[in-house]
Amino acid sequence: RGEILDRLEDLAMDIKFLEQFRGSPKLKELCKHIRFQSFGARITIFEQEDEGDAFYVIYSGSINVYIRVVGEYTGQVYLKPIAELHEGDSFGELALIYGARRSATVVTSEPTDLIVLEKEVYDRVVKGFQTNQIDSIIAYFSSIPVFKNLTMPCMVSLATKAVLKKYSTNNVVIRQGEEANNFYFIRTGRFKVLRKVDFRRSSSHEHDTMEWLIGDPDRSDRAKGRVVTKLLEIDELGTGDFFAEASVLFRDSMHHSVIPSMPSEVFVLDKFDFKKVHPTLMEEFKGFSKPYPDDTQLRQSFIELERWESYKKNICDTVKQNSQISRASFSSHLRSPMFENTNMKDPFNFTDTPGVDHAIQAHFKQSLKKGSLSGGKHKRTASTTVKKKSKTRLPAH
Repeated sequence: RGEILDRLEDLAMDIKFLEQFRGSPKLKELCKHIRFQSFGARITIFEQEDEGDAFYVIYSGSINVYIRVVGEYTGQVYLKPIAELHEGDSFGELALIYGARRSATVVTSEPTDLIVLEKEVYDRVVKGFQTNQIDSIIAYFSSIPVFKNLTMPCMVSLATKAVLKKYSTNNVVIRQGEEANNFYFIRTGRFKVLRKVDFRRSSSHEHDTMEWLIGDPDRSDRAKGRVVTKLLEIDELGTGDFFAEASVLFRDSMHHSVIPSMPSEVFVLDKFDFKKVHPTLMEEFKGFSKPYPDDTQLRQSFIELERWESYKKNICDTVKQNSQISRASFSSHLRSPMFENTNMKDPFNFTDTPGVDHAIQAHFKQSLKKGSLSGGKHKRTASTTVKKKSKTRLPAH
């Protein structure tokens, strides 16, 4: 019996629902009580409004999920397909978690083998753990605008299909050029969005026009070695943000890479599972997808920023250089012979004034000595004041 349980535990790791119990004593307990049940094609497993008495995991095969709908014009009830589930998918938990009746009808679409967990075992082993987990996940997804209008059954379906994954710092989640099969929702942490962009490298001034620099490099540029690739950080994502949705929604390859800048946790939702949550959710999600600049726009922004940084550096270097020249020039000028035989001292601190015209400075001194400034009383007062200040500021020659 022990070998059988070990074998079941190994098989359980291939089942999405049971994978969450890896390393937990609950997994062995579940394996003791699960049973297998086989169904032929087009067999009803349970119907909408039935009492919930078991939880199911698809071991092989597939099933269709239907809800009862009243025709708008005929008034007749018919079954509307809302989802198709495959190997590894689980169903039937809603009725067990909330004690409600079955919310849909489930029918096999081909010969199918199911793992069945009876309500009594589910309640004892799984329910408490899963209920707390589901409530926490629902609270998270409810904070994301695209999911705010989903009904509770849809939110539960979303929560039970989301898989939590952990990523270490700089462990690439998805690379530029790959095609995404999953939606990623950040629970904790930070991620960098990086894009490799090819730039033309100018070899002559004739190619320095912005229009040429921001254009896509061609074969001629590559043949002449005029292409350089730069890795640009175009965005930073945090809790509540999502990524890879554009690749999934528009069936396109990734235009950027996503890398965690710190240990992070992400809810991963397979694109097929995402469709099962609600028939129109994929289409609605397109309106929430974040657009990023194309390569041309990124080149222009990068070049303009680079030129601005270069301009600022040149300005700072020029100001610093001029300031040093002005101070050195004035310092040597103070020691020139023209000031050796005068009793007048500088009325202002000229060293704080860059670019002083020394001829004006000398003329000002001479004017004071001759008494040519206006107002007799004022000129003596001014002269006396200057002398008093000069006695305290500079030593007499």
